[in-house]
Amino acid sequence: MWMINCPTCNTLSEMLTIKEAYVFMENSRRTIYRWMDDGKLHIHRGVGGRPLICKTSLLGPPNNRSNTRQAISAL
Repeated sequence: MWMINCPTCNTLSEMLTIKEAYVFMENSRRTIYRWMDDGKLHIHRGVGGRPLICKTSLLGPPNNRSNTRQAISAL
């Protein structure tokens, strides 16, 4: 995990690999890729062009963060 200032939400956030993101969300890799394709996640290209996902964008809007699955399903 890396902490950077996400260029999309302008918030200091942990940046997760795709594997870290789907393990964190208890979801499938395909779901993470679908959310990426749909523009629902903030993506930063790391070293070598590998996508890193802003953890804040995985959690959804600030008022929904108490329930991660509920927050992301609303996206």
